[in-house]
Amino acid sequence: MDKTTYLKNQQVQSFTNWLEYRMNQPNSFLHSYEMLKPKKAWECHSIYNAFEEYEWKFDSFEPQTGEKISGKTFLESSIFLEQLSNGLNESIDQRNEELCKTYCFAILKWGGVLNKNKDRIERISSEYGHSLTLNSYWHFNIFFSEENNLGCHWRLYYLFERPS
Repeated sequence: MDKTTYLKNQQVQSFTNWLEYRMNQPNSFLHSYEMLKPKKAWECHSIYNAFEEYEWKFDSFEPQTGEKISGKTFLESSIFLEQLSNGLNESIDQRNEELCKTYCFAILKWGGVLNKNKDRIERISSEYGHSLTLNSYWHFNIFFSEENNLGCHWRLYYLFERPS
């Protein structure tokens, strides 16, 4: 199926119309919940307002300098994750396993899950040591499109491969 055929589909058109109306129309998309960290009520009245109210409080570090990086807005996360993505890709291109691992630690710290994973990753890394090759050892991809300000997608995979 090509893009034109997809966009002509009645269900896709109905969803697009539904979404367009709710994107920035006040009181078109009401949603609320109680945030656990920080403990407070969160609400939005449109999908664009959900983007405006986005909050992900993070503390991480810049992998090459160790400088502490903090933020909580969508823009702060987007800028930092793009920097991490670029640095991670460079470390992979340079086949620098230690720097690659440090970038991955910074990403996991941004996500608030480093403590649960650091020992495991260190153990795997030391277990395989120099017999490990960096063949897509880590992969991180951030997607942010100006056409869709809500689109922020990131993935983190680790894959260890023994040399043949």
